[in-house]
Amino acid sequence: MPQSSNRILVGVGYEEKVAVKTLEARAGKLERTKGVPFDLSGLVDRGYTDATERKPPGRVLKDADIPKPASVTTPSQTR
Repeated sequence: MPQSSNRILVGVGYEEKVAVKTLEARAGKLERTKGVPFDLSGLVDRGYTDATERKPPGRVLKDADIPKPASVTTPSQTR
């Protein structure tokens, strides 16, 4: 069986270059204010990768990629 893993991807709709230590501090603040149940700041410290120039081997999954079943009736069809 191929190995799989979960990755947390954080993206913004604008260009922003942020230092790892800044992201780590933001993650720590999120842990304290929102009660994140794991060591998010530690994960940033150990596993941060700047993906700006990377082309990862996988693809981002989107709900739009899921085929719609043929049997779905839309509201306009029931009127």
